[in-house]
Amino acid sequence: MYEYCAAHPQIFMSPVKETRFFSHEKGHVGRHGRITTLEEYADLFDGVTDETAIGEASPQYIHSLNAAQRIRQLLPDVKLIASIRNPVDRIYSEYVMSVRAREQEREFIEMFREDSKSGAWAIESSLPYANLKRYYDLFDASQIKVVLFDNLTAQPETVVAEIFEFLGVDSAFIPDTTQIYNKGGIPKNQALHSSLVWLRRSTAGRARSIAKTVLPKSLFTLARKRYEENLQKAPSLTQEQRQEVTDFYRDDLLKLEQLVGRDLSGWLNLPVM
Repeated sequence: MYEYCAAHPQIFMSPVKETRFFSHEKGHVGRHGRITTLEEYADLFDGVTDETAIGEASPQYIHSLNAAQRIRQLLPDVKLIASIRNPVDRIYSEYVMSVRAREQEREFIEMFREDSKSGAWAIESSLPYANLKRYYDLFDASQIKVVLFDNLTAQPETVVAEIFEFLGVDSAFIPDTTQIYNKGGIPKNQALHSSLVWLRRSTAGRARSIAKTVLPKSLFTLARKRYEENLQKAPSLTQEQRQEVTDFYRDDLLKLEQLVGRDLSGWLNLPVM
C-alpha cells in the first residue's frame, strides 16, 4: 500500500518507510529506529508541495501498545488505514521470516504451541481485534479504513481505488499493481541470500541517499532482482496445523467481525479437503 500510495500524484509519502515514530520506545533503537524526535519526523515531509494527502506507513503501529494514543495526541483528525491479514497466515509469515533470518530453528507448530502458552510477542501481535480496538476506542470509525489483505492481493486495483477515495484523492488513478513488494519465502541458497541482504536494506530509508552516492543504481536493482529470484515459496501448513492455529485465534476473529463489520467466515471455516 505504501508503494501504491506513493505512486499517486496527489499523495506524498514519507521517503522513509517504517519511520516507527509513534511506536518508538525510549532506549530502544531497533532495526530501522532513527526517527525519534518531532523535528526529525517533520523533516521527512519537507518535500511536500501541493499534495492532497500526506502520510507514512509503519506496520508496527497496529500492534504497539502506545502508538494509537500518541497519534491521537498529535494528529487527532488523521485518516488511518489498517491492512489486516488472516492471523494464521500472518504468524506463519512471521515464522518464515525468522527462519530466513536464521533466528528460528524450531518447527512451526512446535514454535506456535510453545509461544502461545508463554504469550510470546509474535503470537500476541497477531491478535487483530485487540490491536484494532485501541484505535476504535480513540478515533471515530469514519477515520479508519480496514483493508483485508486477501482482497488487496486478489483485487488490488479495486481495493486501491477504495483507499484513494477514502483519502480524498482521484480514485481513477491506477498505479502499477503487477510488481510484488516485500516478497516472502525461504532462500534457495542461504549464502547468496545473506550476501544480498545488505544491498537490499541499503535501498530503504536514509541509507539510500548515502549508499547511492558511491554505488550505481543498477547495482541495487540487480541485487533486489537476485534477492527475489533466490526466494522460493515456503511449505504450506497442513490442514491440521491450520485448524489448530485458527482455533487459537477464533474468539479474537469473531470479535473482529463485529468491530469492523466485515464477514470473516473465510478465515474461520477451513475448506473441506
